[in-house]
Amino acid sequence: LTMLPSGVRSLHALDAGLAWAKHGVPVLAVWGVSDGNCLCGNSQCESVGKHPIGEFFPKGHHSATTDEALIKRAFRRHPNANLAIVPPPGYI
Repeated sequence: LTMLPSGVRSLHALDAGLAWAKHGVPVLAVWGVSDGNCLCGNSQCESVGKHPIGEFFPKGHHSATTDEALIKRAFRRHPNANLAIVPPPGYI
């Protein structure tokens, strides 16, 4: 079993996202969940807490990034967002 890169296990999505990015793994912010509802605002959302925040990641997982400034902007604007990673082939 390979150890996770340092810092990726954090209580804060921003900190974990920055740690993943530092290790070369692209990340993206996906909508968070509150009381079982997706924070995207769509009461009929079918991907609760699992779809990218389009404002920052308009091409979904293809917009995932290691850009620290973009990651900070996304998670500061949406502090309740979830973190998603796009590991390279063979990483997992």
